[in-house]
Amino acid sequence: MPFDTEVINFDLDLKNNSSFDDIGITGYINSFVLEKGKYKIFIGNSSTNLDELYTFELTETILVEKCNEACAPIVPFTRIVNKNGLKYENVPTKTINLKEKILNNLPRKLIGKKGNFIDVINKKISLDEFVGNLDEDELEALCRGSLYSMNSPYGPEGNAATLGACNDRLFSRGIKALSTNDGPSGVRLKATATLLPNGVTMASSFNDKLIEDIAYELGLEVKERDSHILLAPGLNIHRHPLCGRNFEYFSEDPYLTGKIAISYVKGVQKANVSATPKHFACNNQESYRHINDSIVSQRALREIYLKAFEMCVKAANPDVLMTSYNKVNSIYSYYNYELINIILRKEWGYENLIITDWWMQYGRSDIFKNIEKQSYRVRAGVDVYMPGASEIGVIDDTLLDSLHSDDGITKAEIQMCAKRVLKLCLKYMVNDYD
Repeated sequence: MPFDTEVINFDLDLKNNSSFDDIGITGYINSFVLEKGKYKIFIGNSSTNLDELYTFELTETILVEKCNEACAPIVPFTRIVNKNGLKYENVPTKTINLKEKILNNLPRKLIGKKGNFIDVINKKISLDEFVGNLDEDELEALCRGSLYSMNSPYGPEGNAATLGACNDRLFSRGIKALSTNDGPSGVRLKATATLLPNGVTMASSFNDKLIEDIAYELGLEVKERDSHILLAPGLNIHRHPLCGRNFEYFSEDPYLTGKIAISYVKGVQKANVSATPKHFACNNQESYRHINDSIVSQRALREIYLKAFEMCVKAANPDVLMTSYNKVNSIYSYYNYELINIILRKEWGYENLIITDWWMQYGRSDIFKNIEKQSYRVRAGVDVYMPGASEIGVIDDTLLDSLHSDDGITKAEIQMCAKRVLKLCLKYMVNDYD
């Protein structure tokens, strides 16, 4: 009612108010910090209509979170330090020994035990034991889609592709095929569908509960269509007003993007289907996105382009995450070990499935002589190549060729990818048997 008052209590997360120091000027290199000084808190209904609410002062710099050097630029460039004085500094470039870091963190090979997937569901054998008993061809098939570009026969008509069981051997093991479908604004299958507000409109609501409710209804429709994995939401940052995908993304603000993405993913997954935040990361344009190189400092990467993904991963735990087409500091995202295994998996604790966007560009490791394309992707920690082939029915041999080569991929790495696929299959099959 008019003239009523209400007391609202809220907490400030230090991480959301901190800065990333990638140069070490605060004494905490590659860390989120709160620098000493005065901090003012404002409240208002726009950036031009604000009242100062509170001021506090830090007498010393506070370390909020120590991170790793990851995805530092390879190409040198400068950035503005003082806008008014137009002073510049060199952006820190890569210094880590990536080969040593990779070899020191290889997974251990899983030991097998005979059984079928129903035995895992019935808890007669563990998922690790089941994966350990799969042969190389079965593991390879789990680490890609079904070899159909679109409309796989293993899913509902009009699906984007399927993963999981994609050949007779995997079906005979009792594994399920999981169907994917676009997209952020509705269920794109060969069927009528509800058209939802686009990403910009959703974010403009600033309404967490509303977005979760809408996404839940979307999830129910995915389930009703016998699909499993919704290829949404899109949460790249609005970097340029002419980006052809902006309507699908939420905002130019990372925090708002993260909050809306959390609600969206929670809503979809509450309906017992899987959300897929995309495109990880730095997809800033649609033109030439297959070859674009997003050259960015660690600070800008952490504070702007990864922030929404980090918030979403930690608060909503999406079942699936999709990589982008572009390079991130000269390495394609799906080959980028530092982006996937160091930041996403190690620092953020993400243990679920990662898939590529549809098809990849060729790439070869400059560290390991017999790792290229599919083996390069698996080493980076990207589990599934979608849709599985550049030409229907043609298997890319680069994964198993690398497995049988010196200085190539290990079987344990393929097992880890297959395990994450089967973990998601298990979620749906347990529901089937309940």
